[in-house]
Amino acid sequence: MPVNKKKKKKSKYKHLFKEWAIAISISLGLLLCIHIFLFEMMIVQSTSMEKTIRKGDIIVISKFRYGTRLPQRILPEIFCRASGNREYPDFTQLPYKRLPGSDFISHNDFVVFNYPGDFNRPIDKRQHYLKRLIALPGDTLSCKKGFFIVNGQTLSKFPNSQSSYKVYDPKDIINDSVLKSLDIVEGGTITGSSMLILHLTQNQADSIKKIISSGYIKPNKDFSNQAVEMSFLQKGGIRWTLEDFGPIIIPAKKMNVHLDTHNIALYEDIIVHHENNNLEVKNDSIFINNTFVDSYTFKMNYYFVAGDNFHNSSDSRIWGFLPENHIIGKTS
Repeated sequence: MPVNKKKKKKSKYKHLFKEWAIAISISLGLLLCIHIFLFEMMIVQSTSMEKTIRKGDIIVISKFRYGTRLPQRILPEIFCRASGNREYPDFTQLPYKRLPGSDFISHNDFVVFNYPGDFNRPIDKRQHYLKRLIALPGDTLSCKKGFFIVNGQTLSKFPNSQSSYKVYDPKDIINDSVLKSLDIVEGGTITGSSMLILHLTQNQADSIKKIISSGYIKPNKDFSNQAVEMSFLQKGGIRWTLEDFGPIIIPAKKMNVHLDTHNIALYEDIIVHHENNNLEVKNDSIFINNTFVDSYTFKMNYYFVAGDNFHNSSDSRIWGFLPENHIIGKTS
């Protein structure tokens, strides 16, 4: 083959390779922009929203509706790794910024966010959580016998929400086949007994009641002992439970709150971890950044979220308020 034909053929392949490289680069760039600024897909990893949203469901997170949270690191993760425990050096972090959104955050929204209880990693590297938004900044919230009360209005149980029940079944009627037919996926028999602990919707509880010819079904009041002990509601000796607490005022940006040794535990994580202050309590006195204070003004908005699987959800009742800079987006 003549030399000039070989050169032409080589040049043709080189030109095609260049075109494909440009096309692939543009496509990857567009996908990256969509992922960062518009949408993200997520597989639901927990049962905390059963039966509203199920474990294994694929959801689409709309980031632009609340306003896209801009990237919070100047370098990709691979360049941020360092030796020891400082995996993400401080110099790689960017301040929190959010673009204007098309929607306001509203009661009952399904919100995806980074887990606020992880203080060892950058915000955007923390685990994704999905919950229902119960209370907004400035709202007054309480909970009585498992019913949330927001600004004096008692919320109805959500249609597909689950609660924990004790089922006493001496004739062993409730077997795996029955559980499967009723779409009951959480709970089971207590070893060596005829007692079952099941997480049920109201319709499922009614069906179980009809099936068992003897025994009983009743709300489980023993489920939360361990959860209560680790709950932020129990910090500082506040004797609230996951079903009965409040009233609490949800912190809002520029809101000033009185501080004392009785309520400081509720706001400790906000002051120290989310708003980066030094906090000390000496005897009955509170010091922030080495200055004596009896009040505090919040720098951000905060929210209260909960799972529809009321008795099997790690939510604001366990780890506290949700900071606005942890919110990724909205799903439906």
